[in-house]
Amino acid sequence: MGSVTSREPFANQKALQDYADAHDLAYVWEGMSAFAKRWRVAQLAQPGTYELTEVITKRGVTRALLFPKAILSAEFVRPHPHELGSEASQVLGIPAWPALLDMHIATFDPPEILQALAECSIGHSDFL
Repeated sequence: MGSVTSREPFANQKALQDYADAHDLAYVWEGMSAFAKRWRVAQLAQPGTYELTEVITKRGVTRALLFPKAILSAEFVRPHPHELGSEASQVLGIPAWPALLDMHIATFDPPEILQALAECSIGHSDFL
């Protein structure tokens, strides 16, 4: 079973829920797609991080995998944009993401455009 520990079966779903709440744990039921994902991760985790247990239900005995809620919450934490760049891009001064442009703000000096139009062969009167 790798690094997954086993424990005594729970008498019912309520007992599992109470245990999980008391120990700040989350759990997934066998048969859920999340169970398969967690099971693969559990094989590589430190011993004692994941607990495989059986739960007696109205339909029979079902297995559940318990793990710390901190693991679940860490998966949903998104890095801030400034944390996305690699060390190489930071050393080279390359931004990790494209510049954000606001299409409603001019990025040039409007008088320079009028001056350029006046200097061109077509003339600015054709455009104004």
